Amino acid sequence: MRGKIAIIGYGALGQQMHDFLAGLGSAEFVFFDDILFSKKKCAPAFPFDDYSSERFKEHFFYVGLGYHHLKEKLRILDHLLDMGREVHSYAHPSSFVSPRSDLGKGSFIYPM
Repeated sequence: MRGKIAIIGYGALGQQMHDFLAGLGSAEFVFFDDILFSKKKCAPAFPFDDYSSERFKEHFFYVGLGYHHLKEKLRILDHLLDMGREVHSYAHPSSFVSPRSDLGKGSFIYPM
């Protein structure tokens, strides 16, 4: 995968998303996570709510929030779509996805 990728949330799920997406090819990543930003451990990291900034309008977005934060994840996905941002889905090559299925924007299917 090439291009500019933005991952919102960099806990365990966001880190896994990063690992899978980074394995697909060259891409530039930015991360939106308050803890990551405050620790300055990973560059480029930004405060969580900065994802809506116009400077990131050319990025492909993934939301790395798990089921404990489902309401927040859905709110962010709706906000990204309302802003006209590119929200992508991903299905790992080893997973099986029926040809009759329709992956919604923001879906992330892990390996089998």
